[in-house]
Amino acid sequence: MPPNVAFQNGSDAAISSLIVLAMRPVTPLALSCMLSFGPSTQAQSTDQALNDFRTQILKQHLFLQNFSADAVTNFEWTSNGLAGAPPEVRTLGVFTIGSTKLHNDRLELNGSRSTIGRDQAGKSVFSREEPVVINIVFRGADPANILPVLKQQLFFPTLTSAIAAMPLQYRQMLSLPDQPSTSLPPPLPLECPVAGAHFVRPKVLHQEEPDFTDEARLAHFSGSVTILFTVDENGHATDLWLAKPAGLGLDQNAVKALSGYTFKPATCDGTTVRTPLTVDVSFQGG
Repeated sequence: MPPNVAFQNGSDAAISSLIVLAMRPVTPLALSCMLSFGPSTQAQSTDQALNDFRTQILKQHLFLQNFSADAVTNFEWTSNGLAGAPPEVRTLGVFTIGSTKLHNDRLELNGSRSTIGRDQAGKSVFSREEPVVINIVFRGADPANILPVLKQQLFFPTLTSAIAAMPLQYRQMLSLPDQPSTSLPPPLPLECPVAGAHFVRPKVLHQEEPDFTDEARLAHFSGSVTILFTVDENGHATDLWLAKPAGLGLDQNAVKALSGYTFKPATCDGTTVRTPLTVDVSFQGG
């Protein structure tokens, strides 16, 4: 009697057959049947979970929880859930996933990302789409158990919840869609938090020139990349947010150049303080 009969039939005879089968020596043929039966059930469960996951995310507008603006973002599954290294630069992006591939212990999501902002007239705008890849390594965990909860671990449920999770100073510095001006407090002034104290703004001590790219040169691109960042107490640009990307490989070059800047940090009555700033990195094509 095939082993699966015991799982389908709840009669006493089937239970007795299962007990007898368990007591008999396992022949090579029986072992082969048992091994082929077990993985088949698991494969079906994983396939169903993957199909359900695809239905949830494909062709949807999604907002990544770590705000990564990197072309490739890597995560791994741990005992505490999804984890990954902090991205080099962040952005408020709309992700659209076009395909999913499960390779043994790794799930690969391929799609595109546009950054959300407003133009000078106050209208909502989206940057040009850039290709992105999101990798999730399961580290031996069962994909069938992870896939049902993966969407909520990767993405915010709504744009509103994504905006609410952004640091306040960047929400104030960005012009965000669907957020009336009265919904946020006025921007933080570039001054000391202590009333009456003397504030000195940060100053650039060393500036790096960004590299142009062959792709941008062929497109005869001229424009700028806008980056929000914080000058820390040591005079370094930290916590970078991409506010207006240009694509064509220029965003990465702008981030690289800004990371090489050094500043004389802002002071409040002589004490160095962190200060949020905005920079437009310009590119002029031929």
